[in-house]
Amino acid sequence: MLKKLLATTVIFASSLSTALAGSLYIGPGLEWQNVSMHSNHYQGLSPKLSLGYGEWVNESFFMAGEFSGAPWSIDMNNEPKNGKSLKLKYSYAASVIPGFPLDEMLMIYGRVGYQYSRFQQLDLGKGGVLLGLGLGVNLTPCWDLRAEYNYIKYGSIGNVGKPSAYEIYVGGVYRFYTF
Repeated sequence: MLKKLLATTVIFASSLSTALAGSLYIGPGLEWQNVSMHSNHYQGLSPKLSLGYGEWVNESFFMAGEFSGAPWSIDMNNEPKNGKSLKLKYSYAASVIPGFPLDEMLMIYGRVGYQYSRFQQLDLGKGGVLLGLGLGVNLTPCWDLRAEYNYIKYGSIGNVGKPSAYEIYVGGVYRFYTF
C-alpha cells in the first residue's frame, strides 16, 4: 500500500508542471520587520513562505496572485511602552503582483494586498493594506531570487492608534514550470 501511495505521489508531482501550464510557484524567504505606533517600536526577523499562481499575459506584462505566511518572529530590537510590545506572533497575506520585465533576466514588480497580523502581547489581530515594490532575478529556468520592500498600514487598535510596518524581504521562488 505504501509503495502504491509513493508511486502515485511521484507521478502526480512530476506531472504537476504540465497540468498547470507553468504558473504555480512556491517561495521560501526571510523577512526583516519594523513595526511602530507612536513611540512603541519592534524589529524582528521572520521566515516566510509564499505560494502563488502567475502567468505572463504577454511578453511585457506578468500577473500573479499570492498567499504568504510568516509563522513566528525573532526579536532584534523590542521597545515596548507600558509593558506592551508590537511583536508579531504570526502574519499572513494575500496579494496581487503585477510585473514588468526590465530585460531577459530582471523583472520589477509591485504588490497590492491585505495582511493580517497577530500582535503577541496585545493579544489581538489586525489587518491592513499591503503595498510593495520588488525586483526579481531569473537564476535558472525554475529558480528566481526576489528582494522587495513592503509597507503595511494596519487598522486602529481601540483609541491607542494605528500601527504601521515596513518589511524588507529576500527569498527564492521555485516555479513548477518554466515560463
